[in-house]
Amino acid sequence: MKPQGIVGNQSEVTEFIVQCFSNAPELQPLLFVIFFLIYLLIVTGNTTICATVAADPHLQTPMYWLLSNFSFLEMSYSSVILPKLLTMLVTQHKTISTTGCKFQLFFFTVFTCIEFFLLTVMAYDRYVAVCHPLHYHSLMTLRHCAKYIAAVWTFGFLDPIPLNAIIAKFSFCSSNQIDHFYCDVTPVLKLTCSDTFTLLLLVYMNGAFLFLSTITLTCISYILIIRTIQGIKSSEGRKKAFSTCASHLTCVSIFYGTIFCLYMRPRAAYEPEKDKFFSLLNIVLVPSLNPFIYTLKNKEFKIHHRKVGECLALSLDLQIYSRSQHILHITLPNMQPTHPEWISLWSVIAEPPCEHHPPGTLRPVLNIQGLETLIRNWFVLAQKYLNLGKNFNLNVNKSDP
Repeated sequence: MKPQGIVGNQSEVTEFIVQCFSNAPELQPLLFVIFFLIYLLIVTGNTTICATVAADPHLQTPMYWLLSNFSFLEMSYSSVILPKLLTMLVTQHKTISTTGCKFQLFFFTVFTCIEFFLLTVMAYDRYVAVCHPLHYHSLMTLRHCAKYIAAVWTFGFLDPIPLNAIIAKFSFCSSNQIDHFYCDVTPVLKLTCSDTFTLLLLVYMNGAFLFLSTITLTCISYILIIRTIQGIKSSEGRKKAFSTCASHLTCVSIFYGTIFCLYMRPRAAYEPEKDKFFSLLNIVLVPSLNPFIYTLKNKEFKIHHRKVGECLALSLDLQIYSRSQHILHITLPNMQPTHPEWISLWSVIAEPPCEHHPPGTLRPVLNIQGLETLIRNWFVLAQKYLNLGKNFNLNVNKSDP
């Protein structure tokens, strides 16, 4: 029986059969649930980082711009592989067209190259922050950071083009079984009937240059960082300086470790099951851990999330009436906010609702000096944090003793 995707006497392959994890068919439903939850975690966690950096003016710094780009990259990196894998697991239709396979391979190599460059720039950012703190704001301005980011993405897209241009011209024959869960370079090249000498030479030369150059620059940055940290006299200062680099160093170690195990080995040492394992680490581990690695002990993120929580609590106490009149009636908060900038009105007791004062309206209050000023200040801050806009006016009722 002729394998699916092979047509005519020429045995031209039009689609590949991706074997995924065929040695454990009974685990396919469980694998789908696991990978779906992991992908959901990757998208949710990294989107949260991107949204947090974009929304908080205090996080508009080079370090957080780079982190936001890294989160977006990790999300894109996984999105090239996992959605297709999930579809194959749930439908059991484990095929991909040769064109789709080439596109998947192209974007996978693009995002891999971008990650090499981006991690190197992030290492340089940490080097400047630790070794030249007084000059950090002049050496790493937002403008400089934007240029670095643009260069990273530009070179990341350009670098794999020659490799993928050659693969695009390859023809595939005989077997169409990819012993992997996505289209990676090594398993795809095993299926081609074209001459791969030139391509393999290009792959190893480009891969070695990319790997060695970026890891060398990263190591130089960290050697200088360690020397600077050793010169700090106080243990608290050393701990604080190292903590700024620990998250990045963790991601670098995992990424370079898996890349080395995957691609820096002789082709004769290719073992499909080991490659699947290291590929899973590369595609799943770093993207899913990234939000936790960078945010669990990050003071700025904790402050932002506390603000968001308080905004959500206060937003439950804000009700809008008479929209045509653009009047905002404020219900008194039922809890005292912890943020020091917010003026708490929780202790001010309003009269019970009546027909003249609908629920959510501040009723006349006697003998409270400066109440109107307090309310207006509180409203301005609430308006700022809740993004209520400028079309609302505060209606304050007050009466004399």
